[in-house]
Amino acid sequence: MSPGANRAGWLSGREHRGLPSGRFPKAAGSAEKHTTMSLSEKEPRPNPGRLEWFLRRADQLAVALLVLAGLVSIVGWWVVHGGLSGQLVEFEQAPRRALRFSVDINQADAAELAQIPGVGERLAERIIAHRETYGPFRTHDELLKVPGIGRKTLEGMRPYLQPLPPAADSKL
Repeated sequence: MSPGANRAGWLSGREHRGLPSGRFPKAAGSAEKHTTMSLSEKEPRPNPGRLEWFLRRADQLAVALLVLAGLVSIVGWWVVHGGLSGQLVEFEQAPRRALRFSVDINQADAAELAQIPGVGERLAERIIAHRETYGPFRTHDELLKVPGIGRKTLEGMRPYLQPLPPAADSKL
């Protein structure tokens, strides 16, 4: 085991940093090669009450400045996004957004039609059955012929229906 190494073979903190470990060679004619000096015989440490840190003073200052800059950035983001006025959005209280979509009633399948507010799976299947039996819808008002669709339901569906192309009969 090397001088100054602990039982696990690791060097103490002072030896790791290249500082003397307290073992110095004796004078040239002595029988022993090394002797141990007590801490009181060593030259005094510059600050005996100060702990030995892993980082140098300049490195500690740089790390402290980086941490301070990070904290200032976090507080700045919080203030800009409404933290002082209590306007940060909470997930549980976020307003719902309405999805805007439109459906072609002559091409849509049952799953697409069922997405329209006021139209469920059964009504969507009735719309498809009516379309397969009587042909494509020429106007949106023809949806009133489907069982289960009244004026109120049709008015709720209109914002989600794509405009229908003009019928071929009207060109004659």
